Amino acid sequence: MRSFGLILFLALVAIGCSNDPREKLPTSGAFGEEFTLTDAIISAETIDFKDSNIFEIKQISGTIEKYCKGEGCWFTIKQTNGNYILVDLEEKKYVLPRNIDGKEVIANGYFVESKNPKRPEPSFVAKGIQIK
Repeated sequence: MRSFGLILFLALVAIGCSNDPREKLPTSGAFGEEFTLTDAIISAETIDFKDSNIFEIKQISGTIEKYCKGEGCWFTIKQTNGNYILVDLEEKKYVLPRNIDGKEVIANGYFVESKNPKRPEPSFVAKGIQIK
């Protein structure tokens, strides 16, 4: 009887631990702050980090290459030159769904200077995103 109680307890713990709310999120749609698409959407594939106007860009688009599988707080967009743009979700106000590799995304936000000497390129802070 004691082993049955232990098995039941372990089963309930396993079920409770696998109840990740990100699993229930749709893999497409709007996340974070709502925004209106503008004609000024810039393809992330062609952004030049040396361009002084980079900090004026408010919307970028591209294909999700990698994303945070832990907390769901960032993703990357690969550029045609082999580099990538790191997109952080603003202050972790929202999370990414799971299984979004290769999805098309539009992010609304702003570029910020890097504080990481290993990755000196600016990163993009997304207030809201739309995943297609």
